[in-house]
Amino acid sequence: MKQKLALIVSLMKVPKILLLDEPTVGVDPLSRKELWEILEKLISDEDITVLVSTSYMDEAEIADMVLMLDNGKVILDAPPDDMRKKAEGMSYNISAEDCPVLREAFYEVSTAPGVMDIVPAGGGLHFISTDISYLEKYHPKPVKPSVEDGFMTVLKYNPSHGLSASANFARKRKDEVIIEAKGLVKKFGDFTAVNSTSFTVTRGEIFGLLGPNGAGKTTTFRMMCGLIPPTEGDLKVVGIDAKKAALEVRKRLGYMAQKFSLYQDLTVIENLDFFASAYALRTEQKHDRIESVVKQFDLGKALNWQTKTLPGGFKQRLSMAVALLHNPEILFLDEPTSGADPVARREFWRTILRLSDGGTTIIVTTHFMEEAEYCDKVMIQDHGNMLAIGTPKEIRGKAEGASNMNDAFIKIIEKARDEH
Repeated sequence: MKQKLALIVSLMKVPKILLLDEPTVGVDPLSRKELWEILEKLISDEDITVLVSTSYMDEAEIADMVLMLDNGKVILDAPPDDMRKKAEGMSYNISAEDCPVLREAFYEVSTAPGVMDIVPAGGGLHFISTDISYLEKYHPKPVKPSVEDGFMTVLKYNPSHGLSASANFARKRKDEVIIEAKGLVKKFGDFTAVNSTSFTVTRGEIFGLLGPNGAGKTTTFRMMCGLIPPTEGDLKVVGIDAKKAALEVRKRLGYMAQKFSLYQDLTVIENLDFFASAYALRTEQKHDRIESVVKQFDLGKALNWQTKTLPGGFKQRLSMAVALLHNPEILFLDEPTSGADPVARREFWRTILRLSDGGTTIIVTTHFMEEAEYCDKVMIQDHGNMLAIGTPKEIRGKAEGASNMNDAFIKIIEKARDEH
C-alpha cells in the first residue's frame, strides 16, 4: 500500500518522464502484478516514458531497453531479447523425475565444469552451462533462455563458490519436531491477524512463510520468535512453551531482520564483539565464534570498516554472522533478500542450504517465489488464514496449471479471495 501511495503521489500531475527506483522492493507477487498493470495502462494512456531500476529480472523482461551496470560501468545496453540471447544454447532444465534428491543434484550440478548458474525450478533444476557432458545422467533438456539467464551469463557467475559436490546430505533432522503450533490465534483488539493456524517444523528443515503484504505471516513469525504472545492456541519452540517462557525461547534462536539493524557507527569487529557479549559468550568462546563467523562469511577484509560504509552484500553477510554467533538451533530470516540482486540472492541461499545441511532449522519469509523452491516446506497465508501448506511440489499441485511457485502463489490467493 505504501508503494501504491508513493506512485499515486508522483502521478498527481502526469509527468513526461517517471523515475522509479526499485518500486517493488518488499512487495508480494500479487501486489507487484497490480502495480505493473497500473504502470502499463498509464504508459499506454498517457504516453509517458518510464525509467525503472529493479532487481527482478522478470520486470526487466517487459522493458523496451535494458541498461545493465556493474562497478559503475555499463556492461550491456540492449533490448531484453538481445540480453536473453547472451545465454542462447546454454540454458537447460532437469526435471524433478531426473533428480529425485534435489539438494544432492543441486550441489553436483553447481560444481560441474562449465556451469555458470543454477536455481531450483518447478521441482527440478534450471541451469546455464557451456558443457553438459558431465551431467548426462540427469538428462538435461535445452530450453529458451530468460533475461535472468542472460544477466548471469554476462556476469560470468561461478555457482560453485563455497560448495562441494561431496557435501554431507544426511541432514540432522529426520522426524524431530522443533516447532509445533496448534490452533494459533493472534488478535489485536477486534482485528484477527492470525486465525486458527496449525503446523509443525522439523530440525534442519527450511520452512517458508509466504503471503501477500498484510497476510499475517509476520505476526506468525514474531510469535515463533517469542516476540509477541499468541492470543489463543499452543506454541512450542525447541520443546519450550512460547507463551510461558518466551525469554528461554529467544535464547535458542537467531534472528535477522528485514531492515539492517546493527550499529552503523561501530566497525564490523566492534559489532561482532558487542553482540557476542550480549549473547553472554565467555571470552575464549567469544573469540572462537567471532573467528568462525568471520571466516564463514568472508568478512576478514572488512573487520575495521565502519558498518555504515559497507556495501549491501556485506551488510547482509554481517547480519547473518551476528545472528549465528551463539550457534542457535533455529534461524529466523525476515525477507533476507529483499532488494538484493540475483547474484547476492544466490550466494545467500547457498549459505542457508549449508546451515540446513548442518542441522540448523531455518524459518524464512520471502516475496521471491522462486526462492520458495529452496524450501522443504512452505505455508501460504492471506488475511490471517492458512490457505496451503506442504512441499513446493504439493503447493504447485494445489494450483491447477501452475508450472512454478509464482503462478501457484497468485492462483491460490486469487481463488481464496474469489471464494470469500
